[in-house]
This record gives sequence, structure tokens and C-alpha cells, in this order.
Amino acid sequence: MRLQMGTQKLNAASKSLECSLAYSSKLPDLESWYDVATLNAMSDTYPHGMTLRGALEETARSKGEYTSGLTTEEMFRAAFRPSFQAADYSTVDLAGVLGNLSGKHMINAFESVEHGWKRLVKVRPASDFKLLSTYALTGNAQLLPVGNAGELAHASMGQTTYTAQLETLGRVLSISRQDILNDDMGALLDGSAQLGYGAGLSINNVVWSTFLAGVSTLFSSGNGNLISGGSSALSLTSLQAALTSFREQTTPDGKPLGVAARFLLVPPALELAAAQLSHGLMTVGDTPDLDGGPSQSSSGLTNKFDIISSSYLSNSEYAGSSSSAWWLLADPRLLPVLLIAYLNGNENPTIQTSDVDMNGIGIRFRVFFDFGCGLGDSRSGVMSAGA
Repeated sequence: MRLQMGTQKLNAASKSLECSLAYSSKLPDLESWYDVATLNAMSDTYPHGMTLRGALEETARSKGEYTSGLTTEEMFRAAFRPSFQAADYSTVDLAGVLGNLSGKHMINAFESVEHGWKRLVKVRPASDFKLLSTYALTGNAQLLPVGNAGELAHASMGQTTYTAQLETLGRVLSISRQDILNDDMGALLDGSAQLGYGAGLSINNVVWSTFLAGVSTLFSSGNGNLISGGSSALSLTSLQAALTSFREQTTPDGKPLGVAARFLLVPPALELAAAQLSHGLMTVGDTPDLDGGPSQSSSGLTNKFDIISSSYLSNSEYAGSSSSAWWLLADPRLLPVLLIAYLNGNENPTIQTSDVDMNGIGIRFRVFFDFGCGLGDSRSGVMSAGA
């Protein structure tokens, strides 16, 4: 059974039960996950929410296997026993319900990890695991005059490409029969959140490792997009120098590239300085102003660049990291510094539920993520090494 963003297809009874468990487990933004009909059905049927033990009972009842006096163990077996009424409107699919619920908590945790990199990458869907190539911007698509005969000249894609290779990352999570019998919702949700958090760390690791490992390839004096030395520390002067270098880049035929710098990428140590520059303020001397703070004036850069900061840029575990280097980068729709590809366009981890093992495993969830990342265009930005 496959789940993407908690959208596995369930009948109305199963969706109502899932919604009640989501409510009890304090899933944020309930209205963004469930439609009005499901929310109303949950409110009418389970106004006080639902426990795992209650879900066992509801599932056994929907299959016609519930009688008073059943032990929790007996309800567990009844709830997960295959039913010939699986297609019935009122039969609850508890494995699917718990899979969906886990997926939603997993995605919430996945999205809580820093994701500024999303604004820097060009996203491409992929239908398989073959090496994916994207053509670079060459400038030879410039429109030309149309002759009297009305014929249009052909544009070509050029020869320069950048690539990404997909791979699969994944883990398995088991919720034991004992956890379910003990009505331990926390075991289910904590495990799901850990997997979502892990998936978020994994994609950050791949993206920033690719970026930092490729810094010397993308940004160099030979490419005309590297500023170094004592004057490269982040300041109004060095930012102007980087902007000039960026704007002076050209197409292969030597004409202006014509693309604006959009992002100022910095490590955490430079985030405040970047914000001050971006909001039009700069310190101009040691003389205090009327409020007793440093004297400041306008830098002329108010809201010129969007600031992106990542802790990965200065983390010593990553080769190429620096607490002083910073970058001016273009809009990735035209000049991406990175390319990322997702299998079938699915930008979130996928969760699947397996059949229940009555010998004690309980429910097993398999989480995997199919994506790949590669370096983009060297003209996508300018790097300043910092002091």
C-alpha cells in the first residue's frame, strides 16, 4: 500500500477514524489534511477523539467480529484479520489508517527541517533512474527578424548540460503488537516523526554536500565569478564587487547574460550582517547615534536580495565549508546552481505499510525517498571567499 503526503485512498469509515486519531494525536493544521465532509463525520462519530485501543474495537466492529468481552489481544487479531468485506463502505482498513496517520506526522517532521535550499534548485521530475540531463542557458534562442517569406529561424538547445543521478534512500519502522495493545500512540507518532526528521536531514545532506563539493568547480577565477582576499568579507563594498561580477557575465557569444542576482546565500555567522545590508542599513562609524547605537545610514540595497542561510555551509563535517564565504545567486528557473530530480515528481518521502505479523511484529512501515542532486551552471552566481 502506497502513501504520498497522507493521501492513500480509504473509504469514508476509514477516513473518519483516521481523522479522529489525527485529532487525538494533535496533528497540526487538521483542516489542511482533511476535507469538510471528513471533519464533520469525525466530529459527529468521534467527538472526543480516538485511542489506539478504540481503533481496534471500531475496526473489529466494522468487520462484524466484535462482541462484548473481547480481550485487547482478541480485538487486535480481529482488527487485522483479512476481511472479505474489504470493499464495503463501512469496513475499516486499520493498517491503511495507521499508515496514513504516520505519513502525515512524518511529513510534518520532514518539513520542519531547514529547507532554504529549495529556493536555489531547479526541480525536474524523472520517470526512471537514468542520468537526467538539463540544457544550460546559452543565449542562442534570441529572437531574430522575420523575413518577407514569414519563415522563422530555428533556435537550438546548445551543447552544455548539467546532470543529476537519482538514488533511493530509505528505512524501516516497526510498531510492535505490544505498543498497539498497550494503547501507545506515542510509539507510533514518535517513530514517524523520527523518520520524517531523518528524511529531512538526508536531503539536506545530499544537497549541501553536492553544493560544497562543487564550489571549486562552479566558482573560480577562470570563470570570473570568484572574489577572494582581504576585501572579500561581506560588506557593502564587497557586495557591490560581487554584483558587478555577476552582471558582467556573458553568454557563449560574448553578449550580456541579462539575468539578475536574486539570492544572497550566507552561513549563520553572516546572517545578521546580510539582513542589515538587505534592509538598507550599514554601520558607518563608531560615533553613536541619538539612541546610543552605532551610527548607520542607507546602503541603497533595501530588499534587493532574498537572504538564505544554512548551518550546513559552515559545518566542519562538510568538505568546503566556511563561516566566512558567501554567494550571490540567480533565480534557478533560468540559472540554477543546483539541479534536483524526484522520481515521478514526488517531492516527499513515501511510506508503505506491510501486512501484520501475528507473531509479534505488529505493523511495519517502509519509508523511502527517490531523488538525486547535481551541480548546475557556473554562471548561476558569484562566490566571495570572505576574510
